[in-house]
Amino acid sequence: MKTQQRYAIFVFFVEWLFSYLIYFNFSVYSSENMQYLLPFLFSSGYVFISFLFSSYRDYFKKSRVSELLYSFVIGCFYFTTYKILSDDTLFSYETKSSLPLAFIEIVFGHLIIRTILLNFSKSLIRSKKVFFNTIILGSGEKAQNIYLDLKKINNSLGHKFLGSIPLSNISKRISLEIVDSLENIEKHVIDNNIHEVIIAPELEEEYLVPSIITSLEGFPLTVSIIPDIHQIIAGKASINHIVGVPIIQVNSQFISIWYLFFKRLFDLFFSISFLIIGSPLFILCSILVKISSKGPVFFLQERVGYHGKHFKILKFRSMYQNAESSGPRLSTGTDPRITKWGVIMRKTRLDEIPQFINVIKGEMTVVGPRPERKFYIDQILEKAPHFKHMLKVKPGITSLGQVKFGYAENVDQMIQRLKYDMLYIENMSLTLDFRILVYTVFTVLKGKGK
Repeated sequence: MKTQQRYAIFVFFVEWLFSYLIYFNFSVYSSENMQYLLPFLFSSGYVFISFLFSSYRDYFKKSRVSELLYSFVIGCFYFTTYKILSDDTLFSYETKSSLPLAFIEIVFGHLIIRTILLNFSKSLIRSKKVFFNTIILGSGEKAQNIYLDLKKINNSLGHKFLGSIPLSNISKRISLEIVDSLENIEKHVIDNNIHEVIIAPELEEEYLVPSIITSLEGFPLTVSIIPDIHQIIAGKASINHIVGVPIIQVNSQFISIWYLFFKRLFDLFFSISFLIIGSPLFILCSILVKISSKGPVFFLQERVGYHGKHFKILKFRSMYQNAESSGPRLSTGTDPRITKWGVIMRKTRLDEIPQFINVIKGEMTVVGPRPERKFYIDQILEKAPHFKHMLKVKPGITSLGQVKFGYAENVDQMIQRLKYDMLYIENMSLTLDFRILVYTVFTVLKGKGK
């Protein structure tokens, strides 16, 4: 995965540099500074739009035909707009006369560089310098057929098959080594750095698919399901490549990259602004925490975040020191471990203020499901396996569950709060984020936090 990320950065830089150099030759301005500035902004804008359209995500799996078509269309639109708006006189004679030649050289020049880069990426796959560790879940006839089909075109798709895992006691027909059992699928994915899981169930095994998908949620991998004829007729299956096979791909990137980009901008702006403007409140809380009881001002605790990655959450200490010396324990409304000032902070959410530092570091977001400890996640998963859905997004300082339900005092209450966070994830938008923030402000002002 790191190789793919580094290569995507390399492609991004090469396309930006090429765009800048070629667009610069067609810039004519009276101001010498503008002669350099506008082509720079234009080339940066071009690759930025490509980034927002996920052009650099999973670059090794891109279809060359679709990417070139996309590059051509966006180039036509963006360059035409740029040439019209950059001239001193809109729709001037010079603009109209220079546009055709510039269009041909710039847009097609960009297509050439993208073709070269895409071909180079495919050559890395064919030479097996880049590959995707893949396992097939299933051992019946369907698993065997998909394995043979993909093996024929493996040079272009880059699958490195590590083996198969049976879904049931159906007799083994696949010519792949059985490497593990279904019960150990999560550990196998982690230990073997699996990039792609292909689920190939027989008819009597299809009931297992939902639970398998749930168990793989939160992992940064591609999950594909081999459909039956009814799913193909229903239009659920797709072919990613012209030489590919019908698949149903579980969409792990269900959130628009536009939304993620603007959400991250908002997180940075809001967090930095809050820490600067609210610095007197930050200092006051620190002093009162220190006065209320012996111990450090801040409380660090390991939580599970995006894609199961562990991080240290930062809070103002609201309990007496060594409050969990006997082991993890959730607090209650009358918990004697909470200091008098800690009770006030919890009701007004002031203890969460330091988490804006976690947001700036990229470990959290302002609005998102609250992060939990692994100790409690393991207990939640026994009763609510769909909790893994929470790991597909960054955890937040405030959430719909926090606003509607508040702090949970036991695992059952955590599960009750889960329905609100699931509802948030299925309806994520900047508008909903803003509404949750407004509700949070009202909760803080009224001091009704649970």
